Amino acid sequence: MSARPPAVGNLLVDEATAVASPPALPWVGRMQRVASDGRYVLVSATGYAWSADPVRSRPANGAEREAFAHDAEALRREVADAVRRTALRTAR
Repeated sequence: MSARPPAVGNLLVDEATAVASPPALPWVGRMQRVASDGRYVLVSATGYAWSADPVRSRPANGAEREAFAHDAEALRREVADAVRRTALRTAR
C-alpha cells in the first residue's frame, strides 16, 4: 500500500533537482496534483511547473517555506510595479 500524497497546496522539495557541481539547492514547489503516472505536479514561486518523483520529494522545512514565500512576494511586487507603470503610460 502506498503512502497518501501530500495535500494540494503543501510545499515540497524535489531532491532530484539538487546539483552537486556547481552547488545548487533543490527546487521547492507547491503541490498541485498527482499526475496519472503517480508523480507530483509542483509549481515554483515563479509559476514554473514540473513533475517530481514522490520517492525523491519531501516536505519543505521552515527556511525553505520562508524562501518560497519571499520569492513569491518579490514576483508579486515586480508584477504590481509593471502594471502600475503601464497604467501610468496608458493614462498619459
